[in-house]
Amino acid sequence: MLDVVVVGAGVAGLAATRELVRAGFSVRLFEARERIGGRIFTLREDACPVAIELGAEFLHGEARETVEIARARNVLISDIRGDRYSLDHGRIRRMPAFSDRLTNILGRIDTSGPDESFADFLKRKPGGRKAAGDRALAKQFVEGFHAADPALVSAQSVAEESPGSDPRSERQGRLPLGYHVIPEALAEDLYDVIRVRAAVERIAWQRGRVNVRVRVARRSVEETARAVIVTVPLGLLKAGAIDIEPAIPSFRRALPLLHMGSVLRVSLLFREAFWEERDPMCAAFLHTSDKRFPIFWTALPNRAPLLVAWAGGPTAEQHANTTEDERARAALAALATQFDISSRKMKGLFVRGVSHNWQADPFARGAYSYTGVGGMNAAKILATPTAQTVFIAGEASAAGRNGTVDGAIASGLRAARQVLKALS
Repeated sequence: MLDVVVVGAGVAGLAATRELVRAGFSVRLFEARERIGGRIFTLREDACPVAIELGAEFLHGEARETVEIARARNVLISDIRGDRYSLDHGRIRRMPAFSDRLTNILGRIDTSGPDESFADFLKRKPGGRKAAGDRALAKQFVEGFHAADPALVSAQSVAEESPGSDPRSERQGRLPLGYHVIPEALAEDLYDVIRVRAAVERIAWQRGRVNVRVRVARRSVEETARAVIVTVPLGLLKAGAIDIEPAIPSFRRALPLLHMGSVLRVSLLFREAFWEERDPMCAAFLHTSDKRFPIFWTALPNRAPLLVAWAGGPTAEQHANTTEDERARAALAALATQFDISSRKMKGLFVRGVSHNWQADPFARGAYSYTGVGGMNAAKILATPTAQTVFIAGEASAAGRNGTVDGAIASGLRAARQVLKALS
């Protein structure tokens, strides 16, 4: 009998496994994909001098756990110092006081009274007529940054995680060599316990014992352990993709209060960074008037011929069934219109568009989680052990830090500590 089975080799599962192995526990880590990293998915292109991220890209705020791992590996972290610009049919203007404008709206959310959806909060037109533009910006931020549906997301959760809530939260960075260095660092010395292409189908548990059925190739195998840590994305938990018997009581309370966000993201590689010809264009983020892709961003502080087209929330959900080629064509057309460049010229500059459909990914079923109305304690409920035998980790269980890589790592470390306490 093993001590622990860990389900999912994203950073939460890898962090938990590393801690347990270091403590001398016998562990087996099962991953349904053919690779580790989960929703960290880095691509390298010979034509692009920087890594192309198909999943997680930014380090938000302090990102303590992620930074600690990067520093231990002597991996460069670059802070994003560029400005935000509005872009509309060739007109480019610097966007001043972006955080102040968000705070003007998000700072009006009542965090002491009953919770409500962000959409219901906006219906009361906080800030009055003069703040109409700020409200539109705040709605775009909630849909884009949180990948959330305003009609479902908790207004109080948005206020808690707003940029103005903590000056340190406004700091953003990226890993020029690629985010994949983080799961690779966590997986060092673990490859003898990691099994990829191994999808967990069923977990049968009783106090002090779990039987885990795993699909490997065309056959099923079983592992028995004293405990299990489940780190799969929220989308799989909500869909019941893994048969867990008996049902986890906390799931009934927590899962309806958490939602999986949707994103539409396309990385566009060009022959040259044509946007740098526009003066002034030290742009990190470009906010557009395009309905499908309201925001683009550059590779700053690295100068590379790469732009990322992004949409989140309901807009992304509407286009979840498009092909990679259709997504690239739509992003390119939007960019041509916003820069007022002919389609012919834009196509001449274009090299390739790459994306990953996280909504259709059977091992993710969405991008990352957000908190629904009345769900401020849902992540903590999800993180509570069941009979000291079943433990849950993953970014959805990281209270106040859901949707982030550092939150996922922290949740894995928390789950490992819970297991160590329960089994020691």
